[in-house]
Amino acid sequence: MEHPFLSTTDLSTLSVDELQTKISELTGKSVFAHQTGNMHLAKQVDMALESYTKARNKKLNDMYKKGSDDDHSDKINIS
Repeated sequence: MEHPFLSTTDLSTLSVDELQTKISELTGKSVFAHQTGNMHLAKQVDMALESYTKARNKKLNDMYKKGSDDDHSDKINIS
């Protein structure tokens, strides 16, 4: 479940590096919240982490999107 207060349009303006930095921060905060037993905080951080992860994955998928002409048939001739 994504965090309801994080706008996907705001997250889409961030670069992949910025998203990855925030994911790293949130991962550390999530580990701390789980270790201290604060499940309410852990749930909030985990939802934010999922939002940032989905935004990063969408950006990466858009960057490396395969086209219909990407069959690599012209790369290796085995005949």
